[in-house]
Amino acid sequence: MKEENIVMPDYKHCILGTITSILKYYNVDSKHKSSEKIDKILNEKNYKNVVLLILDGMGDIVLKNIDENGYFRKNQIDVVTSVYPSTTTAALTTYYAGKPPFETGWIAWSQYFKEYGKNIAKVLDFLNGNYGPILKMLEKRMLDASERMEYEEAAACFMNAAELAEYRMAYYSLALMYFKGQGVDQSFEEALYYARKALVKGAVIAQELEQEILEAMNA
Repeated sequence: MKEENIVMPDYKHCILGTITSILKYYNVDSKHKSSEKIDKILNEKNYKNVVLLILDGMGDIVLKNIDENGYFRKNQIDVVTSVYPSTTTAALTTYYAGKPPFETGWIAWSQYFKEYGKNIAKVLDFLNGNYGPILKMLEKRMLDASERMEYEEAAACFMNAAELAEYRMAYYSLALMYFKGQGVDQSFEEALYYARKALVKGAVIAQELEQEILEAMNA
């Protein structure tokens, strides 16, 4: 393949900007750059719903070879790159998470996990909303890290579980870690936030912790 035919990802002008624009429209904070053209379209009207339809493999090179008077060509507003690697897995998790592959860690259907010493296909569970197997893997890492008293690693695992599946015990554990300052900077406000998230998700055990946090804040 000739070098001039290789398209490198432009993270200031790629599919990440597409989902960032949608998140931005719904007032969801993101550190990533949005698409100025999509921002302009969304801000022209007060849309209630925004539908994102993804056609896998529909690249610009395909559009160039179809009728310029057809629906796609007539309504095309921009050309952006994919992310790296330009796999379906990496692209879809970028759309799902609003983060690039180097933040999510998802780059292929099957990935090697050193904890198990083998390749495991987990991303299909993630895309289908079946978080159970992934949470079990994170839970093992949390427990191992906690036993080694490596609280920063444990806190990172709890945060992943909380963001991934709104896991109630992850919320509770984060509340406890923020309350005690283990693995994170101590913050009663963050502790209260996660304790109440845990309660909303049904973690009754967080009631006592919430009371302790409030007492500490009022002391």
